[in-house]
Amino acid sequence: MSYLLLAWWPQDNLYRLAAKQDWPRQATLVYTFNIPLMIAGAVVAAYLVAKPADPFDFDEEDGY
Repeated sequence: MSYLLLAWWPQDNLYRLAAKQDWPRQATLVYTFNIPLMIAGAVVAAYLVAKPADPFDFDEEDGY
């Protein structure tokens, strides 16, 4: 989760230093920062949407 919060800072600085028409560097920045951010966001969203395990879910075969 910290990656989601901290990745904007170096990305923003590198975008400011890159030339507007330097397409290879712009593409590298996108693939280096934005794609992992989307993947991390999807992992966090999946975690938040997942149904938590039922604490009272136990086997009835144990005889308890």
